[in-house]
Amino acid sequence: MTLTIEQVRDTRFHLARRNGYDPADVDTFVDKVETTLVALAEENATLQQQVATLSSGGGADDGELQRALEERDAELERVRAELEEARAQLEAKDEQLRSAAEAGGQDADLRAALEAKDAELRARDEELGRKNEEIQNLNNSLSGGGDEAAHLRGELENRDNELNHLRGELGDRDGNLEQLRAEAESLREQLAQRDDELNGLRGEVESLRTAAPAAAPVAFGAVGDGPQEIVVRTAAEASPAVTRLLQMATEQAERLVAEAQEEATRLTTEANETAARVTAEANETAERVTAEANETAERVTTEANETAERVTTEAEQKAKEIVADAQTRGERVESEARVNAEKLTGDAEARAAQVDADAVARRAELFSTLEAERDDLSTRVDHLREFEGRFRQSFVGNLEQQLEALRSGSFAPEQLPELLGEGLRGQSATPRLDALLNKDN
Repeated sequence: MTLTIEQVRDTRFHLARRNGYDPADVDTFVDKVETTLVALAEENATLQQQVATLSSGGGADDGELQRALEERDAELERVRAELEEARAQLEAKDEQLRSAAEAGGQDADLRAALEAKDAELRARDEELGRKNEEIQNLNNSLSGGGDEAAHLRGELENRDNELNHLRGELGDRDGNLEQLRAEAESLREQLAQRDDELNGLRGEVESLRTAAPAAAPVAFGAVGDGPQEIVVRTAAEASPAVTRLLQMATEQAERLVAEAQEEATRLTTEANETAARVTAEANETAERVTAEANETAERVTTEANETAERVTTEAEQKAKEIVADAQTRGERVESEARVNAEKLTGDAEARAAQVDADAVARRAELFSTLEAERDDLSTRVDHLREFEGRFRQSFVGNLEQQLEALRSGSFAPEQLPELLGEGLRGQSATPRLDALLNKDN
């Protein structure tokens, strides 16, 4: 599980015993871890922003690639420094463990300290794994950057290989640490066994002091080639026998303690030599990797600067060519537009003049046609008026002739009917007709 900045700030250590952790050392270590995590978080945000910039820019910005590579190298250096610091603290804790094995105390605190350091190392490994994934993501984002990006990706892969090599060395150191822990456990078991034997001898001495018989037979001597035996036969010989047994037990205890101290000293010396050797190898590896990284960074920086200058020069030349081409095209287009405008203007004026001429001719033609139609219509109207006059005269003459014929003619028959007589006139059924007939007569 990766630690966050808030978790590191809120972590508090409790003193398990009187001789537990030093609060100042713990606070200093926590401050360093907090500073490291803050720097890593800021670098992560910066890298994400750079990845977004590179992704949007198509991977063609060599300056951004160079800065990303330099930041990756700096991050690797910081991680190596943190690993060295954690390794040094782990070796210090191992030395404290071996010292405690000599004294025979504080095993629980040291075991807890080792477990805490193991947890810290695991957290650092997880952090390294996460950074490795970020480097891989950065490599993936730079996949379309061309030859320069491929070269920079090769440099990043070399850094990853070096980081994996350092992790392998750290795993080897962890194996050596486990071996030292096993030896320390064996040493503690031997010390516990020697303590049990010493307590058994002390119990035997106490039993001999309290249970010596007053009238036991007297015999004092060695029996066989094995362990020495003391036979007490009188009460007077009991005290020297007890003294001898106590002396033998004390000598055996001192011998066991001396052997344990010698074994502990040997293990401590071997551990110190191993720690010094591992530290020297780690320092040598770190210096070598640092020198190679600096050399590679300088070389990559030089190549990136040359590439940037070359790209800048090519871009400026290309920009000048584009500007000149654009100006030439603009002038040509302007000239063509001017010629086309003049041509269109001339065509429009000619068409306007032709339209005016056509309009005038059409107007004259229309007027002549209208005048001819007007004259024709006038002639026809005159003919109609003349026809109307003659028709009126003929119609009036005909009507006058008919009226004259009506005035002069008689429509009554020659023989009058009897009913029209004087005596029957009043009895006619048609008096008005009779009146008319009489009026005509």
